[in-house]
Amino acid sequence: MASVLREYANWIEKIPTNGQDFCDWREEYHDDFMRRCDDISKNIYIMSESVNAFKRYLRIGDSFKRLMENPLLLQAIDEICESVGVCSEEYFSLAGQAYENRCLAVFQSN
Repeated sequence: MASVLREYANWIEKIPTNGQDFCDWREEYHDDFMRRCDDISKNIYIMSESVNAFKRYLRIGDSFKRLMENPLLLQAIDEICESVGVCSEEYFSLAGQAYENRCLAVFQSN
């Protein structure tokens, strides 16, 4: 965590204050930064919970492809995404390969 805070401080230090009061200066970077932090948190949460859902529905003899046709798993993933205000189709159009890789790793870890 200390390295993250150090990076944050280094980034903010490059933003000139230009004689502005604190609130005006902070508005220049804070909203964008908080939105990005929120997006990262959502992405990590969705991925983690979706892999957990995959594990819950996984049965002996299942394949990734077969399990991804399970309507209960798909509903669970939709609900996970909806819980943080993200469209599951949009999310998995970008993160689908990473999700598949993490799910396939589940097979290798057992």
